[in-house]
Amino acid sequence: MKPGECCTLKLFDVMPEPVSIVITQVMLDYAEKHIEQVRVHRTVASGIDTLVGILGELAFAQWYLGDWRKHDVLSNKGKADFFDAIEIKTSAYPYTVD
Repeated sequence: MKPGECCTLKLFDVMPEPVSIVITQVMLDYAEKHIEQVRVHRTVASGIDTLVGILGELAFAQWYLGDWRKHDVLSNKGKADFFDAIEIKTSAYPYTVD
C-alpha cells in the first residue's frame, strides 16, 4: 500500500463470512497524521507498522461501531484498543516497504 492509495481490509475469523472495509483517503490521512503520537518503540518489522496498526483499529471501529470516527487512537496507548477488552492486531506482511 502506498500513501494516497485506497485499499480494502478483510476481517477474517471474526464473522462466518469475510467482512470488507474500505480504507478511505480521509482514514489514511487521519492515520498518517497520528503516527508519531501512537508509535511505540518495540521491535519494528516494517516502516509502516504504526500506520497499518492505526488503520486496523479504524477498520475494526468502522465495522464494530459503524463509524471509524467514534474511535480515538490517541486515548488507548498502553491499554486495550476497545472497551478495555479488545486488542486489535494488524500485520503489514507481505506489504512491508523496508
